[in-house]
Formats: sequence, C-alpha cells, structure tokens
Amino acid sequence: MDMTHEKLDPKVEDEISKVLKEGRVDKNVKPDGKGKEPCLLMDVERIIAFTDDLLPTKAMEASLWLVAVSTGARAITASNVLLSDIGSVILSDNGTTYLLKIKFRVTKGDPYWNHDVTLEGMLDEKSNTDPVYWINQHLQTSFGLSLNNRSKWILSETEKKLKLWDLSKDNMTQYLRRRAQNAGYPHDLFSFHSFRGGFMSSTMISMGINAHGRDSAIMYTAAVAGWIPNSKAQLRYCKNAVTSTVVSTRLADPEHSQSEVVDKALLGIEAFHNINLNEDFTKEIDIRKAIHSVRDAFKEKIKVDEIKEKTESETKRKREDYKRRTWKNAVSAYVKKNEEMEKEASEIYTKHKNYKSLRTRFATVLNVRVKVGIKHLIERVKNEDKIETIVDELTGLVGDEIEGKKEMRKHNKKAKFNCPEAFAREKDEKGQRKRIKWTEEEDEKLKEMVQKHYSFIEMAKELKGRFPNDCRDRLRNLKILENWKIENATFKKMKKRRVFEILKDDDDSDNNDDENDDDEFIDDDELRNSCKPTLKRRKIDEFNDLDVEDYDL
Repeated sequence: MDMTHEKLDPKVEDEISKVLKEGRVDKNVKPDGKGKEPCLLMDVERIIAFTDDLLPTKAMEASLWLVAVSTGARAITASNVLLSDIGSVILSDNGTTYLLKIKFRVTKGDPYWNHDVTLEGMLDEKSNTDPVYWINQHLQTSFGLSLNNRSKWILSETEKKLKLWDLSKDNMTQYLRRRAQNAGYPHDLFSFHSFRGGFMSSTMISMGINAHGRDSAIMYTAAVAGWIPNSKAQLRYCKNAVTSTVVSTRLADPEHSQSEVVDKALLGIEAFHNINLNEDFTKEIDIRKAIHSVRDAFKEKIKVDEIKEKTESETKRKREDYKRRTWKNAVSAYVKKNEEMEKEASEIYTKHKNYKSLRTRFATVLNVRVKVGIKHLIERVKNEDKIETIVDELTGLVGDEIEGKKEMRKHNKKAKFNCPEAFAREKDEKGQRKRIKWTEEEDEKLKEMVQKHYSFIEMAKELKGRFPNDCRDRLRNLKILENWKIENATFKKMKKRRVFEILKDDDDSDNNDDENDDDEFIDDDELRNSCKPTLKRRKIDEFNDLDVEDYDL
C-alpha cells in the first residue's frame, strides 16, 4: 500500500487493527496463557518437605531451589557455578549462624559477571528454608567435602572445574515441576525463572507495603539479582506481590493505615497463587513413603556380610543388587501364593509381547508380579496394617535368601531351566564346575546348527552339559562366528554396490538391449551360495527383476 499510496477500505482497517490488538501478548505470559508464577520461599519449603528423603538428589535439588529463591539467580547462572566458586565460611555476629560466600560467574548477556552473594544459615541443623545447610549436605553426598572445614580444602585443577549443580537449564525446570506436582501444585505453574519472581515477591512481602520498605526492597534486590533499580524487569515482579496481597478497598478507607492494607489471609499458598492444592496427590505420596518404609525394613533383615569384592564400592553395589533382587523375589512369591493375585498377574504377563520369548519370559513375569504385589501392599497400608506384620510375612517367603544362605546367581533361572545337565556337572575343590573338552562330534553339530540359525539357548539344549555362553565361546574359538559376520557384511556391501552400478548404468542398458539379452541372470540362491551358506536366507526383491553380470567374490 505504501508503494501505490492507495487508502485502505475502512472495514479492512478495522479488521487489521482488531487482529493487531489481539496479537499483543504480555512478555511475562507464555503463548499458552500460563505465566511464570513467582515461586516464593514458602513454596520452596513445601516442595522440599514433600520430596522423599530417600531420593539421592534431594540435597542437590533443595540447595539449588533455596539458592535461586534467595538470590534471584537465573538458570544459566546456577548451571555455571563451579566447586571452586564456593568462598569462605564466616561466623556471623550473632554467634549462631554462618555466612557463606558464593561467586556467580555468568548471567544473561554477561559471561564475565563475577558477582558475589552471601547466604546465611546453619551447617548441621536441618531446616527446609536454610540454603547453607542443604549446600553442606549436597557437598558431603556428592563430593565428599564439608563446609565445616572449608579452609582445609585442597582441590585439584579437575575438581575446581566441577559444576556444583550438574543440570542443564531445561532439566532444572523439569525437576522443579515434578517435585512441585508431588507437593500438590499444578504441573505447569512454575518454571525455574519463577524463583527470580519469587525472590522479589518474597522480599516485598517481608519488607512491607510502606514506602520505606518498598524502596529498600527494590534497592537491595536489584543489587543482589542484577536488576537496574526501578526498571520494568524488576517492577513487574513487584506488581505480582502487590496485586496478590493488597486489599484494594482498604486503600480508599481512611480508617485503615498503610500497614493494614495487606491481609495475612492472602499470604497463604492457595490464596497467593489462586489455586487449590491437590491433597489427594499428597496422600498418595504419603502412601508411597509407607511402601518405601516397608521395603527398607525388609532390606535391613537381609544378611549380606558374606558378599565381598575387591573394592568397597563393588562390594556395596553387589550387596545392594542382592537386596533389591531379594525384595523382588519376596513380592513375587507373595503374589504367587495367592490365587487371585496370581490370576490377575497372569492375565497381564501372558499378553505381554516379551512373554513368548524364553529369553525375556522370566523377567517379564517377575516384573508384572512385583507391580501387582506392590499394588496390593498399598491397599494393606491404606487399611492401616502394621508394617512389621507385612515385613514378617515377606521374610517368611524367602528365608534362605534373607539368611544369606542362597548363593548369588551368576546364571538366571531360564538358563537353569533350559540347561539342567550343565548345572548338574561335577565341581572341583574350589566349588567351580569342571571343564569338559569339546569333541569333534560337538563341533560338527555346532556348525550344523549355525547353518540352521539356532540360538545359543537352543544349541545348549541340543548339546547336553553345555551352557549358552559355552556354545558362543566355542564358535568364537573356531572362528565360525567371526566368519559369519564378515560374510554377512560382504554380502550386504556387494548388494548395495551392484544396485548402485545398475542404477548408474540404467541409461546405457536401455540403449543396448541386444547386448543385455545375452547376460547371465544371477538369482537370490546363487548370490547367497557365492557368499557361503552361513548367511540368513532372506529374499531380496531388488534382484528379482534385474539382469546383472556375473560377480566374482
């Protein structure tokens, strides 16, 4: 229109103006209509309280949430804090709390920010609002360090570059939403940037609504979080705190002072965010914690002192694996002895796709039984059955494993079921099964089964006294397995090359029909026979209608 200098129809102008007005979106609101609700300190306290203590990452998450809501740190700032950025630990003037200095290296638009913040708290007294305590717990569990002896730290160059919170920006938001949902909040209420708004809103609420408190809050938060004082980016968070807590009718009423315009009833979680917490979901979390307590009480009765490995970490891992497997076996036996539960489980695992295969049948049945068993145990917990009664019942089902008398299985049950003769072999003085030399007849039988595409389990069934791994190792020693792989790769490579050559010379073949009529046709069987009969018998449709030249391998 600017090129022609023509005027628009008034109706068209009205429609365009309406569209432009509807298209204006507030920068603080996401396209789906859900804004970045500020996450206050009281919200973080509730989220940490509802996070399971058995969660290995609880200390890391709690320290991250509290530092963010106490400093207004962005996700890019938190994700770039290194272990070497933890500064000195100083006893405060009151003589009870400690001051911890942390350096923020990066912020939005400034990779060399190098901004220092100070946190206050206790080192050893647990509190869901204390960032210093949770940082200390995180350092102990993840790095083996403690703030109690910060001055004695000796970090290598590699350790100095380790990230304090090794999470990406997206993972931080996903972790927060998951934990917030466990605490009863809507799933999409918060993002990690909500801590920045929560820092400003929490400060405004604590400082008060009077002019002096408001000015102090704006000045101090701007210095800590990196805002320009009284900028739009900062004041929009002030707006959230004011509109959510101020009673507008009291502003015009002369009987109320400025300190009375904020009602304490509006400072609650549901009133501030205008939401209803999902109490049913929190009850489910409590029930889940009760099941965890049943599992932990059961594992404590398992004796694993005889399980020892070369290193402590390997010994610990083996013992935990044994406890976990014993717990699953106990729940599976609990389901198996009850006809109704076993019938419910069988209806599920018999329809599962992995039930048809012998290799995955046992694991499928076990996992389904465990899920069904835990569901029934949850019902018993809801009916207020005692945890001790449930644990005693489960331990009675796997007595040998509880006492540590049952040997840790190196071979699974399906191998024992398929190869009973191999498990029945005589043992030597060390308790290991005696080795048996391979005969020529067994080698010939192995070669025949390879050509018929037997699995290793099927080979072990035919060869009495052999394990599936024995058959695999013997084929490898005879170099049959390697030859099969090489030949199969050769065939695939040859097929691709011949198809490419035929397509490339397609035009030439059209012009020389008479010459191509005399070419010899190579069918699928002849092609495979040239690559030895150990390959899979698969049809190749591309070669059925193609006239190709003889190809020497």
